[in-house]
Amino acid sequence: MKWYFKISIFVVSIVSVLLFIQIKIESSMKKVTDGNIGKINAVMKHELDEDITVWGASTAYVHFDAPMISDSLNLSTFNMGIDGTNIDQYYGLLKEYLNYTKNSRYIVIALDVHGAFMKRDALYDIHNWTHHFSNKNIDSCFSEIDADLMWKSKYIPFYKLTVYNKHNFRYVRQNLFSDQKSYQFAKKGYQPKSTFLKDVNRVDQKSQKVDINKRVFKKLKQACLLAQSKSIQPIVVITPCYEKGFNLLENADEVVAKIKSLSNYGVEVFDYSQSKLSNNPSLFCDFTHLNTQGATEFSKLFLSGFKSQFLEN
Repeated sequence: MKWYFKISIFVVSIVSVLLFIQIKIESSMKKVTDGNIGKINAVMKHELDEDITVWGASTAYVHFDAPMISDSLNLSTFNMGIDGTNIDQYYGLLKEYLNYTKNSRYIVIALDVHGAFMKRDALYDIHNWTHHFSNKNIDSCFSEIDADLMWKSKYIPFYKLTVYNKHNFRYVRQNLFSDQKSYQFAKKGYQPKSTFLKDVNRVDQKSQKVDINKRVFKKLKQACLLAQSKSIQPIVVITPCYEKGFNLLENADEVVAKIKSLSNYGVEVFDYSQSKLSNNPSLFCDFTHLNTQGATEFSKLFLSGFKSQFLEN
C-alpha cells in the first residue's frame, strides 16, 4: 500500500500545482487593462458601455479617431478595433457587448474589401482570449472556427496551459500580486499608423480574388439584427482602399455589393472604399490602411456622413 499512497500523493501534488498555475494565469490575464487584451477584458467584465463603439480588425483600430468623433458628436465613443481579428472571431465578443449594454446608441462595424468576409481557419492570437473560453458567446463563436481546440480546452484537464505562450507570462509577472487597475486606453482605443505607402508602382503585384464566405456574412448580419433588436443603430463602414489595391482585387465590386445588401435589413452602409481619399498615396501606409494623416481625413469624412444621415434629418 505504501507505493500506492506515494503515487497518490505525487498525482495530487502535480494536479494541485497545475491547477494553481492555471488559476493564477487566468486571474492575472483578467487584470490586464490596456491593449487588445484590456479591450477584451473590459467587455467581458461589462465595464465598457459607450454611446458609440467601433468594431473591426486593424482597419477599425487605425482609422477611426475616437476622441475626434466623441468631441464632434458629443457622444461617448470607443474604438474596439482588435488588430488581426475580423468579425468571424470577434462576433462572440460583440454579442456579449450587445447583450449587456445600456448606453449604446450606435455600433460601427468597419470592413475592408480585402478582408471583409475572410473565413478564419485558426484563431488569431488565441493566447489573448484563453481566459474567457468559458463564456458561452466566446465558446460558441470560437467553436465554429476551431472546434477541436475548444473541445480539448473544455474537457481535457489543463489543456489550456498548452495554449498560453511567453506573452501571457509577461502579464502574469506584472499582475500576479497586484490589484485590478483602472483601464488605460490612450486615444479611446484608437491607434494610428505613422508610416507611408512605398513601392506604389511595383509591377510584380498580382491581381487576386477573395472569398465571400457565407459563415462570416451570417455573423455580420446577425450582429446587425441583434443590435436593432436592442434599439441600437448598426452602421457598417467600408473603409478606404488605395485605388491600385482596389483595382487589383478582381471581385471588389462583388464584395462591396454584398456588404451593401445589408441595407435591405435596415442597416446603414457607408461606402468609402473608393472615396476621395483613395487616389492619394500620401494618406496610406499600405493598400488597405491609412496613415495618421489619412485617418484624420477619414474620420472627418465619416463624421460628415454620420451627421448627414442621423443628425440633420
